[in-house]
Amino acid sequence: MALALTTAGLFLVAGGYRLHWLAVNGPGVGFALLTAFSIAVYNVVGKRLVREIDPWALLFWGFTFGAAILWGARSTGAHALPPVGWGLLICLALFPTLGSYGLYLVALKRMRAGHAALLSTLEPLLAAVWAAVVLGERPGPLQALGGVMVIGAAALIFRAQLRLRRDTH
Repeated sequence: MALALTTAGLFLVAGGYRLHWLAVNGPGVGFALLTAFSIAVYNVVGKRLVREIDPWALLFWGFTFGAAILWGARSTGAHALPPVGWGLLICLALFPTLGSYGLYLVALKRMRAGHAALLSTLEPLLAAVWAAVVLGERPGPLQALGGVMVIGAAALIFRAQLRLRRDTH
């Protein structure tokens, strides 16, 4: 039920009902499949690693390794970014990115990988909320309904987690 609510809700939040936005091409499908595979590997490997390694240490080393790769592959125009742009990038890296991934790894340590993955789908909804608050973008009624569906799915997962904890204690 949570998976169905999440899928339908995110479809609405993203505006998937706007058929003129939909376009299928080879690279897009390829990147979508690669992304799905990467997320699956991240969930399975992450679940195994958080059993033995502190989630915050795992996050630190994972992001350090990723930053080193990106630094090596950076474009030649990256240095041309104004100081305000660099400040915004650093804020985005430290707070929403590191914070959300850190909390995700902590959740992964405490719950099943499938539940943690479904809860991580709150991110697009929160991005839409931030777009409304910061940029003044207003969601349409179907997007708002999708948001309610995603929150409902998260509530189902939390309820199942609470029931599981109660039954094991």
